[in-house]
Amino acid sequence: MRTLLAGLSLLLVLAGCGREDPSAVASAPTPSSSASPSEPPPEPGLDLPPAPAELERVARAFLRFARGRVGPPVDTPVELYLGGRFVRTLPNAEASDRAAWAVCPEGGSYAGRTCPFSAVDRLAGTPRVAVSSEEPRHPCAHPVPLPGAGPGRSVTLQPDVSLTCVDWFAVQLVVNDVGQVTTVNLVHAEP
Repeated sequence: MRTLLAGLSLLLVLAGCGREDPSAVASAPTPSSSASPSEPPPEPGLDLPPAPAELERVARAFLRFARGRVGPPVDTPVELYLGGRFVRTLPNAEASDRAAWAVCPEGGSYAGRTCPFSAVDRLAGTPRVAVSSEEPRHPCAHPVPLPGAGPGRSVTLQPDVSLTCVDWFAVQLVVNDVGQVTTVNLVHAEP
């Protein structure tokens, strides 16, 4: 199985999907003082613009929720998106149920994958995550701009941007003025 995945990754790199954006991969940013000492440091090799301290705090709280450590940083219904396209609204009463964050778009697939999709599950299974003010970007990802996401309003959690088209994903959060997540956008690269 590993040989098959390695071959597929090589094929994607040769096809151009796995090329790194030189401006996006360089030295690691310095973790902010708001990051918890128990949280892993940002992924090495990332040179993404840091998020403002308040947005990083909310992103780290969402990551701790995804990993089952605390409740989510929400106090209103949350709009759930895939690749910038609205899928459904998660009622506030269901926000603490990690399974309730799973979505399935009409047609049952997105970015060459099939349902279910869960930003919470993707983050839970990723040991090291970087937090950035940059919108999700990868050569093989084609998200629609997220409504309501703008400077100082959104933050992105993602693994190493050098991952291939098969592996890369990002979770973009839109945060209101009182530090609560109002929108979650899961973006996958297309294999």
